[in-house]
Amino acid sequence: MKRAHLHGTTGYLLLTAATIIVLVGLVVWSSRTQDSMVYSVLPVSPQHDVSGLRELQSSVDETRRLHSLILNAKGRRPPKLKDPICTVLVQAHGNSSFAVKNAEMLHSKNSVLNTRSIIKDDNDGINSAKGTKIRHQNSGVRHLNSSVHHQNSSAIKNNMMDQRQPRSMRTVLTLTENCTRYVLEAGFLFARVSEEELSFPLAFSIIAYKDLEQVERLLRAVYRPHNVYCLHADRKSDADFQSGLRLIVGCLPNVFMADVSVEVKWGAVSVLEPELECMRRLLAHRAKWRYFINLTGQEFPLKTNRELVQILTALRGANDITGTHHPIFHFRWKNSKPVPYNLTISKGDVHVLASREYVDYVINSRVAHELLKWLQYSFIPDESFFSTLNHNPQLGVPGSYLGPIEGVDKHTIRSYKIWDYNQPHPCAGKFVRNICQLGVGDLPRLTSSPFLVANKFRYDYQPLAYDCLEKWYFDKVRQENLGLAEPINVSLYENSDIVKLRYTGPVLIWE
Repeated sequence: MKRAHLHGTTGYLLLTAATIIVLVGLVVWSSRTQDSMVYSVLPVSPQHDVSGLRELQSSVDETRRLHSLILNAKGRRPPKLKDPICTVLVQAHGNSSFAVKNAEMLHSKNSVLNTRSIIKDDNDGINSAKGTKIRHQNSGVRHLNSSVHHQNSSAIKNNMMDQRQPRSMRTVLTLTENCTRYVLEAGFLFARVSEEELSFPLAFSIIAYKDLEQVERLLRAVYRPHNVYCLHADRKSDADFQSGLRLIVGCLPNVFMADVSVEVKWGAVSVLEPELECMRRLLAHRAKWRYFINLTGQEFPLKTNRELVQILTALRGANDITGTHHPIFHFRWKNSKPVPYNLTISKGDVHVLASREYVDYVINSRVAHELLKWLQYSFIPDESFFSTLNHNPQLGVPGSYLGPIEGVDKHTIRSYKIWDYNQPHPCAGKFVRNICQLGVGDLPRLTSSPFLVANKFRYDYQPLAYDCLEKWYFDKVRQENLGLAEPINVSLYENSDIVKLRYTGPVLIWE
């Protein structure tokens, strides 16, 4: 009996010791791989599992290798663009009426009409393409007469419409199954990062709700391994979009999803909540970024990262945030409670270009918290929050505007955006809910404008406009890589009113 009891006790002790060893090993392994595991992706939800392809995106070893590749910017490859050939011709001088080429793509060099001919209105390139038969890669097997001819707006729209098929969840899973291969082959590391850029990191948020491939292409364009990015998917977006976005984000170490997914409703404070959530995460990140740019999934950059750094350096801490006190907007702010801190409420844009110090004030000051509480009872609070903080000089908000805002052209530079009222630029696309959906006819103005970002593109409307702009953008990056790009002229930016009349002193009211 004693021997049996002894054997039982010994076995129990051995089992306990083995359990302790395993637990210690797990703790050590966890501590060593914690940084790497941050970059892996959550498993796809059961209701959207695709034949059990996998539960996690990549192994710890692959994530470590990817992280090393990105930090050292190795394996630089050009992105695989949708189509380097544009089959739509923009009429010279950027006229709102333009000719459309119905064509099929031939591989002969003298029958190819490239993006530069379209954007720069190259008549020689256009004329050389006359009489040829070329087709767009996504236009199927149509055989169309390619002689250039004028058409009415309805016919133009029909010829431009090239319905994009959304990527299936299986495709996204397959593309991102090997993160290293995906990041390299997709061209995320194409751009050579200069010392100037490394010393001036940027922070971006991207708020999106549909068209996963469009969001991926936007992220690829603005992505640099030393910047930091926060993405938010609307809670009411379909599950495939949300899961696919997480898979893409999981392949990039300096990109992360917002902790909270908000159901965004137009006109409510929920429009602001994803922006503020991303601001909090970005401030907490170890990267000491200098400026913050918030994007939507339907925008596209007009300046490369190198150009952005040169422009933002010239701003010297100034914020580019629009604002007006016009009485026509006062109905939005009818509130039974007095305005906190006796602030003058202004109306502006939710999309901003802001210094890190301004973002810190937005997230951490009591003034901003009280203003946000007050605006919850107003109409369209997202258009008043950032603007009000930037246009009340008595607060001493870093980089804020000190001058008058009525009847003054502040030379805002953030967005190329055309509303259907009071705008100097015509819309060659179409208006939807009062804002221009940009089309091919807008390309000459877009590519020659001083603005930083173009808003907005619908992925199923004249998609060649997006394809050509993307090609033009990466051509600029390629020139930078080769050392052939000229420094951008920053005189327009450094001499603007937002710079001359910016606040540079200490914060005056914080609590």
